[in-house]
Amino acid sequence: MTYQRQTNEQDKEVVLGEKEAKQGLELHEMRYVLAIGTAGAVIALAVVGYILL
Repeated sequence: MTYQRQTNEQDKEVVLGEKEAKQGLELHEMRYVLAIGTAGAVIALAVVGYILL
């Protein structure tokens, strides 16, 4: 059995620039959320490790 690929408008290669290829907004506030969450996780693990040891 052989398959023949039919070309149409959807099969054409699309090249996007960096700005067009982004999927969402770049919010600088998210960096603060990430930093605070990571610091909180490190502190929580340190407290748990200190209590168990």
